[in-house]
Amino acid sequence: MSDHQYILNKEVFHRDPTGYTIPNDGVTKVGRIIDENQLRVARYELESFVCEGSYYNGLKHILESFLDNLDHPVQPAVWVSGFFGSGKSHLVRVLEFLWSDLAFPDGATARDLAKLPPEIKALLIQLNTEGRRNGGIWSAAGTLSAGVGDDPRTAILQIVLRAADLPEKIDVARIHLWLAEYGILEKMRQRLIDAERPRDMGRPFVSNVFAEALIELHPDFSKRTPEEARDDLRRQFGTDIVMTNDLMASMLNDIFAMKSTENGRMPLVLLVLDEVQQYLTIGEGAEQLLAFQGVIEDVCSRFKSRLLIVATGQEALQANTLLQRLQGRFSLRVTLDSKDVDTVLRQTILRKKESMKAPLEETINAVTGEISRHLDGSKLAYHAQDESVLALDYPLLPTRKRFWEKVLHSVDEGGMSTQLRNQLRITFDGTK
Repeated sequence: MSDHQYILNKEVFHRDPTGYTIPNDGVTKVGRIIDENQLRVARYELESFVCEGSYYNGLKHILESFLDNLDHPVQPAVWVSGFFGSGKSHLVRVLEFLWSDLAFPDGATARDLAKLPPEIKALLIQLNTEGRRNGGIWSAAGTLSAGVGDDPRTAILQIVLRAADLPEKIDVARIHLWLAEYGILEKMRQRLIDAERPRDMGRPFVSNVFAEALIELHPDFSKRTPEEARDDLRRQFGTDIVMTNDLMASMLNDIFAMKSTENGRMPLVLLVLDEVQQYLTIGEGAEQLLAFQGVIEDVCSRFKSRLLIVATGQEALQANTLLQRLQGRFSLRVTLDSKDVDTVLRQTILRKKESMKAPLEETINAVTGEISRHLDGSKLAYHAQDESVLALDYPLLPTRKRFWEKVLHSVDEGGMSTQLRNQLRITFDGTK
């Protein structure tokens, strides 16, 4: 009897699955990072990012296109498509981390943690160089469907507001931007913190403490009473405003000015809009799509080549009758394939020790006949091509893997269980 039969399963893996966990089960939405737990998830996603196949091609094409078009009037917007579970959100999330070079408390950055090919590293260095020539580098990312209401202007604007650590309520956000323009936003925050009323930053129309601080900090309000100051704020920034393209662009311009490292120069901005197709599908159909199309065209035109918009959807634009109208604006397309999900799984959770590959293949070869009879006669049955991936996917057998995929697609129409991060979790749980 061979000694290989007595090797424990966990000893086969490059990393013992019983000795670690995937932070937050690997489930995180695209958006601003606000706590330590989300930082741990981000770190895991960067360290486990497999920059190969469609992920490599996607990053390379997006960065190359942006840099090549910096001297052009407008940046081509990017549409990232792929079936449920192909890793669209994962790719654009990592793109945003790398773009802004997300920093961690221990001093590490996104570009330090991710294992990137030389070509991608060179493009990121070039991006930094261009950022120094402009107003720096900045990014905002979020799920478009997380916006309030059906107006795409408000939904997009709220993503940018969250990324800039500004209130989502448009009227309150306008006051914060106005304070920033006068250079007193941070002083106002500190005054309210000192007064133990930090929440009043979000209640400028009713807070007496906010009004008193405004009178003290803003020269135009020095002779006002608190009540008069609040009345002035209501008149100038009242809640009865109507969102328009001009107002949205004006607020975006103010936000970008806040994030500029050089006065008067706009930073190079990446705006990631996740789940755009879902947003348009659950909205008002063609009418909402036309509104979204108009907003994207207007914003891209106003901010020219300094703004890059990346959106995601399950289908390619040309494959969906409704989405075809976006082809003119989203002229750069990135399509992810199912084989890329397998690559990620095989190089992370399912990765084997080099010293264990030969014993594992010997063991599998001894029972190939039994494996080939699994689900015999069905569409999921074993076929010759499975032989080449038996050791790579171990302990997942090809027939059971196909069964999982069929079940998940059938019972989860929303696609959440088949997203890449959730496939990592499902595979991890099964392996463990």
